[in-house]
Amino acid sequence: MNPFWNRRNLALALATTLISLAPLLRAEEPTEDPTATPPAIEDPKIEVPAPAPTTLATQLADAAGGIRAQSRQVVADCVAATAPGTTRTVETELSSACSATVTYVGPVRYEITRDEDGIRVHVPLPMVLKTSVANPAAAAERRRTMLESARGCESTIQSYWERYGIRVKVAVRDVTGTRPSAQDAAVTVWDTPGRSDALNYRYQGLDNDFYLPNGQVAVHGGPYVACVDQCKRALGIFASDVSRKELERTCPLTCELPRAKEFCNMMVHEVGHRMGLPDEYAFPDCTVERFVSQESGPWSTMAVPQIGILDGGAFGIDTHSTEFFPRHLRSVVEPICPASPH
Repeated sequence: MNPFWNRRNLALALATTLISLAPLLRAEEPTEDPTATPPAIEDPKIEVPAPAPTTLATQLADAAGGIRAQSRQVVADCVAATAPGTTRTVETELSSACSATVTYVGPVRYEITRDEDGIRVHVPLPMVLKTSVANPAAAAERRRTMLESARGCESTIQSYWERYGIRVKVAVRDVTGTRPSAQDAAVTVWDTPGRSDALNYRYQGLDNDFYLPNGQVAVHGGPYVACVDQCKRALGIFASDVSRKELERTCPLTCELPRAKEFCNMMVHEVGHRMGLPDEYAFPDCTVERFVSQESGPWSTMAVPQIGILDGGAFGIDTHSTEFFPRHLRSVVEPICPASPH
């Protein structure tokens, strides 16, 4: 048996294990507080444990539950006030209030319907798939993989909107090499890392500074880029004879799950733009007056440009700690519903 492949397989196993254990290795051991109040004692022979402290996760869940209930009420009011069969095609434009920082402009539309089961929204999402693979057959296969990955995100978007009682169907289709539609601006999906926006999705995740809604830098790069970097470092330590080509082929496969999650969570935010919702975060260099969300815990989905970039532990913002607020739901359903009092 080829000894190189024995070393490669061992290195890959060690790298994968290190990556999966990284959050645990980074975690700090809890320290005992010598000034902590001991558990209350009701009887000398019976110890009554102190109430469990409220965790950040519990606080987020309680806050999100309240916001979600208000947002669901907006939808419920719309359903109650609108006759079944009512439908409308809503046309809008993607644009940036700070064109010096982010540039994207294009026409988009979505169709909203009040049917027997509530509110249904259909969002066309044409995609132009760009890859740097030179071989035509390999490039076509890569584009198919990218397209299937994007279609796999439809369920993530659906489940996110179902929180509020709206069924959203995102219709992803490949328009590479075809004439662009005058009604639906196509998204270009780049097979590179970078910062996504409403008309440019980065298939390999974020590779630059991530900003919180207040403009503060939270992290440098996303989960996929970090995973690939850790994988290459680990393979370099434990298998120094692994070639660069082997690293480039092995590590992306090892890190596919975080890439897919990061990509889908990014799409939740970006598809919001196609339903008429603007960004609500501060651009560091933007001087144009615009609405900036001040909410936190939960954060506004439209105030966190890559909602899957932070994920548990040291990474705190994910789909479970972001919400669409009542103002977002009113904006989406208003074309077929009277003004909501909520």
